[in-house]
Amino acid sequence: LSSPHPAWAKIELRRGGRVVECAGLEIRCCRKATVSSNLTLSARVKPTRAGRFYFLSETLQTAVMKIISLNTFAGTVFEPLMAFVERHAADTDVFCFQEIMRTDDAKMLQTPKNWRVNLLDELTKSLPMFEPFFTSMADDYKSDPDLHGHTQIGLATFVRRTMPVSEHGSLVISEEIISTPARTIKMQLPLLFVKIVIQNTPLTICSVHGIPSPGDKRDSPERMEQSGRILDIMQKQAGEKIIVGDFNLNPDTESVRLFERAGFRNLIREYNIPTTRGSHHRVLHPEHKKTPEGFQEYADYTFVSAGITVKTFEVPDLPLSDHLPMMLDIDIPALPST
Repeated sequence: LSSPHPAWAKIELRRGGRVVECAGLEIRCCRKATVSSNLTLSARVKPTRAGRFYFLSETLQTAVMKIISLNTFAGTVFEPLMAFVERHAADTDVFCFQEIMRTDDAKMLQTPKNWRVNLLDELTKSLPMFEPFFTSMADDYKSDPDLHGHTQIGLATFVRRTMPVSEHGSLVISEEIISTPARTIKMQLPLLFVKIVIQNTPLTICSVHGIPSPGDKRDSPERMEQSGRILDIMQKQAGEKIIVGDFNLNPDTESVRLFERAGFRNLIREYNIPTTRGSHHRVLHPEHKKTPEGFQEYADYTFVSAGITVKTFEVPDLPLSDHLPMMLDIDIPALPST
């Protein structure tokens, strides 16, 4: 670059073979060394023989994120589930899991129904490069008479440690009484959120587990109230928003349309996803064939705010659970520094 006129370059940052960030850069000749404002793409360059420095001036940039949401069915299909998580850990930024158990009962690994009672610890060990965030739906979840000690079931979100989480927390969106073989339990169904700032853009990612009853997944006053509560919380957040999880809703419900009318894109509808339960649901729950509802195809949703560019969205039919993983790649819009 002997010429004083600017030149242009493109820099790509790859993770697991996937471009996760790129920038158009203007390269100029100057007398003082400068570092790009982008922490990921910052570069310091050497002076030339003439004593000049070249610096990279950031002009256009995008960041790509991959988010996976899955109701794990408490790890019932354990080996395929863990293999899936380990396979996608290299190129995923956020995992949002529902139905995650943890316990201080050191003697029990799983219940007679194959629920992994320490799935949270098992996932944490499998994802050392991720920070776990957990919230409980029931703080004394005695799902089996043989399960002793303090046991919880809830939501867990794992965020890559290089991602700048500015805030996290949970809020109750509904309550329900359920019965297990061991006892009757009051469930407080939560919303678990993390806030991340990428490219100066605030992004709130929210994971949800909705009311499971009644099993028809149709509208009810409680489900309408639940959707309204989620929207009230999310609409108070600045920046872009993503809401994922097991809503226990059919797609033709008013409880789902509330999100669409509030300006969220319903990716299940937009991408014509035929099922979020999958073929393995029939293997795990053959008894559902005899119910009035039969084998229901929907429960899970991904909603994104209007400012997010969706690169890819897929729901592959994999035998990991009685739900399917929702896999989302997005572009994060850059905002100017203040």
